[in-house]
Amino acid sequence: MSVDSASLGQEVRAYEEQHPELKSVLSAVGRFLSVESRFSEEERLFGLRDLPQTEEITGRMEGGRFVLQKRSLNIPQKYVSRAFREIREIMADFYAITDEKGILKKQVGRFAGRVHRLGLKEFNVFTSGSQGLPKIVPLVLLYFTARPFYISFAEHVAKTGAVTGWTSGCCPVCGQAPLTAFLRAEDGARFLACGLCDTTWRFPRLACPFCDSPERAKARSFHLPGDEGRRVYVCEHCKTYLKTVDLGKLGRKPNLLLEYVATPHLDRLAKQSGYVPPDNLPLTLILGTTEETPVN
Repeated sequence: MSVDSASLGQEVRAYEEQHPELKSVLSAVGRFLSVESRFSEEERLFGLRDLPQTEEITGRMEGGRFVLQKRSLNIPQKYVSRAFREIREIMADFYAITDEKGILKKQVGRFAGRVHRLGLKEFNVFTSGSQGLPKIVPLVLLYFTARPFYISFAEHVAKTGAVTGWTSGCCPVCGQAPLTAFLRAEDGARFLACGLCDTTWRFPRLACPFCDSPERAKARSFHLPGDEGRRVYVCEHCKTYLKTVDLGKLGRKPNLLLEYVATPHLDRLAKQSGYVPPDNLPLTLILGTTEETPVN
């Protein structure tokens, strides 16, 4: 869902106080997210033509297909351009972005409605016009430009109630692997969270969403001493890990994107223990890292 600017600002400042070494990246992500709040639902949905109706959404999910499988979002270029302009202004505080020929703008406009369909080969095509900039720059521009429209599409899908019957480990709306997860405060139920469209869906607590091994129900979790509100779930079969927030122990419901960004120490701990992040587009390159990671 879109975020409230005031509460977002308070949350960013709280994270910055807790993690001063991450102040720059937390501030940037907070500003990126604030762009979403400046688009009304009507504006974000206006150009998403051919929105699927309840029957189609339900039929796709009952057939084991996510809603945007083999589909793209039809976003009007004027809205893509507006979002791109605001995200680019934020990025300009960190990188000298020169796009006199409008190459980056055209590339973002071309790919914004099909981010969920892009693999590493397509991302390399996308970043080929980065004009000497680190590849993380065009990826961030694309991701945060597209997010408001993916979120609006997901909100449209959520109104049908079809998501409650989804049992797969990938996002029921856009098909992405979950970026993170949370345990519901009242009963400890686990919900996976998509990093692209913000959809959340219930999933067995000890199952691995990334592999189909018969052993997937034997996933386990660990946490750092004194920080029981944050856990890392790991799968011993595929060696993948997933950062997870225990809302009951944390005592609040955080913005999951900011929470992901604020916990790189959990990524380091998991990787040092021999686990790897999910194979999930390069969203893990765009989010939650303070170092530039090239797309190979």
